[in-house]
Amino acid sequence: MQLYRYSADNDLQQIIYKVLDTKTDSILVSWIQENEGDKEYNVEEPILIRFIYHTLLHKKAKEVLCDVVNLLSNKSITRTVFHMLLYYPDESIRTDVLVILAHMNLTLYQLRVLCETEVTFECFYTLGEKLYLDEKVPVNKFEGFIEFFSHSKFKDHLIVFQNNFVKQGFSKEKDIIIEKYTAKLKP
Repeated sequence: MQLYRYSADNDLQQIIYKVLDTKTDSILVSWIQENEGDKEYNVEEPILIRFIYHTLLHKKAKEVLCDVVNLLSNKSITRTVFHMLLYYPDESIRTDVLVILAHMNLTLYQLRVLCETEVTFECFYTLGEKLYLDEKVPVNKFEGFIEFFSHSKFKDHLIVFQNNFVKQGFSKEKDIIIEKYTAKLKP
């Protein structure tokens, strides 16, 4: 058995590639324990796709999928990788992965899809914040999102969004929309 020697130039992609090559998941487990919360890593799409498939067949790799996703940069979450994680067959792992994704700086499309799953409030907040603060986002698009938000299971959290943004001076038009929908939610 060849021992894998850690060095300063090792990154997550190299470790995943090594795991896929040798089917030695313990290498990844050890690396994650040493580098947890260290930084974000870019991993190429083909390697991530192979790793996600690998987790379907290997219990130890499946157990660290959330840890791996938590270490990924948002650039690593391509459309294909995103959809593979979105439809991951193990429901408990999928839920944890989606919560992790909701905290990442994803594209507007990816955040909207996460909102549709209604797994976590964070995706609503993150998407709402991006749409609210971006001056290029038309008011009607923002209103469409707020209406969607107000009909979700997290509609009661719209008040949190209101408290954090309204009257901060960012956008009076968008503030009026938030006020309108939060007023509808009050008994």
